[in-house]
Amino acid sequence: MRPILFSALGFSVASSPVFCGLAALAAYLYFERRRDRLALSELDFWGLILCLAVGVFAASVLFYAAAYGRGWTGSLSYLWSHHEPVGGSFLGTYLGAALAAWAYCRARGLRFAPVGDCLGAATLLGLSIMKLGCLFNGCCYGRPTTLAWGLVFTGRCGVPQALRGIPLQPTQICESLGSLAIFLFLDRVLLPRIERGRLRPGSALAASAGFYAVLRFFVDFLRGTGPGRYSLPGLTLAQTLALPAMLLSAAWLRLRDE
Repeated sequence: MRPILFSALGFSVASSPVFCGLAALAAYLYFERRRDRLALSELDFWGLILCLAVGVFAASVLFYAAAYGRGWTGSLSYLWSHHEPVGGSFLGTYLGAALAAWAYCRARGLRFAPVGDCLGAATLLGLSIMKLGCLFNGCCYGRPTTLAWGLVFTGRCGVPQALRGIPLQPTQICESLGSLAIFLFLDRVLLPRIERGRLRPGSALAASAGFYAVLRFFVDFLRGTGPGRYSLPGLTLAQTLALPAMLLSAAWLRLRDE
């Protein structure tokens, strides 16, 4: 694995921020491609992109600080001493993106549903790339496995020392491929049906939340990282949140014609 992609002239380039940047770029380009269909003015398009950038970063860091690792106190202490956040969470990213887009659309008098549909697909596209950064960094690692597809992490990486050199479940790859599959389904199947009037606007956003909840619910059984600070017995925080997300998504899609 390569938590540091390369070093030159005394500077080291870490893999995580590079892949986060690539994920953000892919999401932006997807929005740009569908800009005409969203009927956004130049001002509204860039205003939306700015709000999404702020909302995604803030919610990712704050959600992680509140729900994982050291908690609020430990995270703030780490931020103060290291001048960088402890980590980020995709659950926070997704929630922050949706709230930021909703708030901006409401403030500008825009329809949120079409923007949300595009956002649902763009977010999963970004996640499929971001998880490759997790693979390079060694974070979001899986549990030990004896199966042939196990990944072995050695050297400097995010995997604990005790698990290095041991085959682990390829959870980063599973989530990356699963997210890409969901994105393709949204982009090639659901969004065209919404544009033809066969599904009501907002269905792609609901489906993206529901499908990702299913993906994350099952992938978390293979993950070896911490379950989170708040969860139901036997489940991780992501699995606990996935249950209502699946129910709400199914309810929205079931009532789409009413």
